[in-house]
Amino acid sequence: ERERGRASERKLQTRPDSTFAPRLDTFIPEMETVGGFSIANSPESFAASGLLEVAVKHSPHPAALWVHDQCKVGSKVGLNVGGDVFLELARGAAPASFVFIAGGIGISPLRSMIQHVQANSPQSDVKILYSAKTEEELIYEVYVCVCV
Repeated sequence: ERERGRASERKLQTRPDSTFAPRLDTFIPEMETVGGFSIANSPESFAASGLLEVAVKHSPHPAALWVHDQCKVGSKVGLNVGGDVFLELARGAAPASFVFIAGGIGISPLRSMIQHVQANSPQSDVKILYSAKTEEELIYEVYVCVCV
C-alpha cells in the first residue's frame, strides 16, 4: 500500500487460477455499487506475484471511499477481471517507439503497459506525457521520472 496525496495504491491477492486483464470490477460485501479500477501492474508482475495492483483516487464514489476508509489487509472482495484494451508484446519483441499520454489517476493502465514494454522490448523508446491538476495527484511521478 502506498499513499500519495489524493490517491493510493493497493495490492490485491488473487486466487492461483486468476488471469490477468486490464480492468478490475470489485464487489464489496454489503455494497450495491461496483468499484471499477484499472490494473497498474504488468502481466509479468502479476504472473510472478499473484498480486493485482490498483491505484484508487480519493473521491466520493462509494467503492473508492471504502478502499480508503475501511479496506485493510485481509479484507475480502469479489473480483471480476476483464477489458479488452491492452498492448500485447511477445518477449524479445523488436524495439519500437511508444508515446503514452495520461492525466491524474489515468496513468494506472498505462503504467501496466509501460512495464510490459520494458519487460518484453527493453530497447524500445518510451515517452510519457503525464499531467494532473495538482502535484499531489501525480501518484507515479517517481516512476515516470525514472522512465523518461
